[in-house]
Amino acid sequence: WRVLDKKDGEILLLSEYGLDILPFDDSGSGSIIWENSSIRNWLNNEFYNSTFSKEEQENILVSSSEGFDENNESVSWQSEKPYWHLERKTEDKVFLLSYTEMVEYLIINSGLEFYDHQYAYDELVCYPTEYAKQQLYQVFDIDTCGWWLCNPEYSECVENDDFKTYSEMITSYGQLDLAKMDSRQNAVRPAMWVTWQSDMETVEED
Repeated sequence: WRVLDKKDGEILLLSEYGLDILPFDDSGSGSIIWENSSIRNWLNNEFYNSTFSKEEQENILVSSSEGFDENNESVSWQSEKPYWHLERKTEDKVFLLSYTEMVEYLIINSGLEFYDHQYAYDELVCYPTEYAKQQLYQVFDIDTCGWWLCNPEYSECVENDDFKTYSEMITSYGQLDLAKMDSRQNAVRPAMWVTWQSDMETVEED
């Protein structure tokens, strides 16, 4: 796990690898928000219960993200045409990073002064586990994988109805993009806030 933030005895963890290949939503409902997505249900039930012991579960905190007023505030401040993001507004034990969390923790905190979604960034590149590789069909011979964010496309900001069934993700090259919610070509990188324990160890990256 990668430590993204630490404050007041709590730490934010992100899976270093793409752990599984799953759709953002497999209900067939078309456009859906994070709150009702099948991936949220999987993370907070099947994944949570099968991955962590009872003792570990006691240290996983329920966290929330308020998102933005009316869900339509632009956070791509350097773009003339704002890029819109529908943030999660839920309480979860395990979740996917939002666009704003991705920018803050993986870009800005890495020492970069700004982020432009039109470019690819090494800081956003993710590698799948061996298990995830077996579930993934790659069009190109590449070791990395795409991974989901929690932000579905903001439907009122697009004219094409087809885009209302898309969600934001990071490509295998480290660039922000969109993918169909029922796509099985993107990995899951769980994130969670946990209570810092004295027996926890952190390892500095080379």
